[in-house]
Formats: sequence, structure tokens, C-alpha cells
Amino acid sequence: MRIFTYTGGDRQFDTVAKSQDIEEQLHRLGLGAHIQLARPITPADAAKYHTRAYVDALETGKPAYLASSSGLQWNVHYRNAIFGMAGAMMEAMQYALLSDDHAFALTAGAHHARPNKGAGFCALNSVAMAALYAARSTPRNVYILDVDAHAGGGTQQFITAEYNDHIHHLDVIVSGYDMYAPSRPQDAQITVDSYNFTPVDAYFRALTDVLNFTDEFNPPRQRDILIVNAGVDVHEDSAIGGWEGMDAAMITLRESLIREWAIERQMVVVGLLAGGYSDERFTPAMLADVHVRSIRALMGV
Repeated sequence: MRIFTYTGGDRQFDTVAKSQDIEEQLHRLGLGAHIQLARPITPADAAKYHTRAYVDALETGKPAYLASSSGLQWNVHYRNAIFGMAGAMMEAMQYALLSDDHAFALTAGAHHARPNKGAGFCALNSVAMAALYAARSTPRNVYILDVDAHAGGGTQQFITAEYNDHIHHLDVIVSGYDMYAPSRPQDAQITVDSYNFTPVDAYFRALTDVLNFTDEFNPPRQRDILIVNAGVDVHEDSAIGGWEGMDAAMITLRESLIREWAIERQMVVVGLLAGGYSDERFTPAMLADVHVRSIRALMGV
């Protein structure tokens, strides 16, 4: 197992700051040997997935409306973090494909970004980029399991445009932001509904339903890739996307169940941080701790 990190950025946004806090915690826990510094993605490589005009805006900051279309104000530090995070995710995928070993990227801010602009605190959609890279370069199936609180409408735009049969998009949603209508038979989207169930039971029933759908209609093969967009914004203390009863223990259980499902099917797991935002109640230290628990459970360390 390997964890990929990046350089660049400052502490202005949770999207960037939390990865630094998480890396520090991982070192304190004695997991530093698993961490590898990734190279930033180049603008030319980013333009294989996003439009050239949008990549140019991210690189130069002009036009400002496009460079900051993620909702986060563009500056040089943020630009460096954007390309650094995408590089970490792409190297995680490359490592997984070459080694058949699990990998994690300390990457956030991905699944809302569109091919031609950012959205929802997401600039480069490294979920879609990594999935398309794997599907274009290998015969493996790629399953994207998005358990961020919000829908992955940006990711869906990428894979719908290419219509690559090797990519499967599975989305468990507790907040309606960025909803989309799946248009491909291999994709599944469930919005958690607590009617007749406790909120936690409803959440895990939805996750189980998505995995059962996959087993029944699109069963994974040995060495297929499972990308897990492992958002912790479902934590009950999160002001953006929080779900009642989903505390750190329940998020850890979620990741353990996903890992067990993947291991039983001999899949290779590639994870990334996804959503999770701090405030006075859900402090940066708490946010980093929940992410670290998520990583350890998903990677089995």
C-alpha cells in the first residue's frame, strides 16, 4: 500500500490545508514509510481530460471568473495545489495498475469539476481523470464508488461524454447538491432516505444496495479497479452534508465494509480524500482525525 502526497498550496482552504494535517498525523502514527511525494500533473496532461481553455485559466489565473470557477479564489499557491493534488491521484492510479497494490491520494476537491470549468470547491476532476486514464490504457473495469455526501455530477459528465463501457459510476448521496440523472445502464445512484429506518441504518442499506446492484448486473473481475471518493463530509458534525449518526466510528465501518467487498472480489482499491470541511464545531484537528481513520480502514493499516 502507498499513500501519495503533493507539494504546493497554503492553509487558506480546507481542501488544501487538511491534507497537510493528515500527512502530519500519518507520520506521527508511524505510517510515514507508506507516504510518497508525487509530481504535479502538467497542464498538457490536464488538457487530455479538461478543455485547453480551462486548463490555461487554472495555470495563469486569467480569465479570473474561469480560474476561480470552483468557488475558491485563484492564486499561485492554490494553482500549485490544484496541479499537485491531481498529480497525487494520477500517480496513485499508475502505482495501482503497475503493482496491483492499493493506493491512496491525499487529494480533495475533484468530483464536481466539469470538463470546462470548476464547481463546488473542485477544480480538476482527478476522479474522472484517473478513471479515464485506467480505462483508456488497460482492459480493466473501473468502478467509481462515490461516498462523498454530495452527488458527483462532474464525474458523470466526463464519463457520459466518453461513454466508456469499462467505467462504472456508483454514487451514495445524502445531500442533493450536483445531482444528475444516470444515463448509462452500468451506473447507479441512491439518495439515502431514512423513512422507516434510523438514519445510520438507511445509510448502510443504501451502500449495500449499490454494491449488490454491481454484483448482480456488473460483477467485478479480478484486478479491476475500485476508486473510492471517500468523503467524510457525511460526519454528523459537518455543517456541509452531515448525516445524523454518522460519527467517526460509522465512517470507519463504512470504509471497512467497502474494503472487505473489494478484497473478496480481488479488486485493487485507489482512494482519495474528497469532501470534509471544518468550522468551530468540526475543528481542523477533528476533520484530519476522521480522514486518517478513513484512510487506515480503507487501506487496512
